[in-house]
Amino acid sequence: MRRTRILLRSLLMRVTPLLLTTLVLLLPAGPAAAQSAADSAAIRVTALNYVEGWYEGNAQRMTRALHPELVKRIVHTDSAGRSRLEQMDAARLIKGTEAGCGS
Repeated sequence: MRRTRILLRSLLMRVTPLLLTTLVLLLPAGPAAAQSAADSAAIRVTALNYVEGWYEGNAQRMTRALHPELVKRIVHTDSAGRSRLEQMDAARLIKGTEAGCGS
């Protein structure tokens, strides 16, 4: 029973970000009332720089997508079900991109 709970929790941790991303992408893409066409274009370029930069291993694109003071928190769960919280700043994410971690 404990193993089942651990497996379910681990599965949820892996699937949840994918589901949230899918939900955001499926929401109506119409601009907000206060959002200009230029704002929409800038958001799209930034999102593409982040995603495509990561998967292409292109650190320059990732750098353009990130705020220099970014702090990203990630929960990692080991095979024994123990979780730990790790932090990643912009420099570490850029180095990971450059090292090809996403490609």
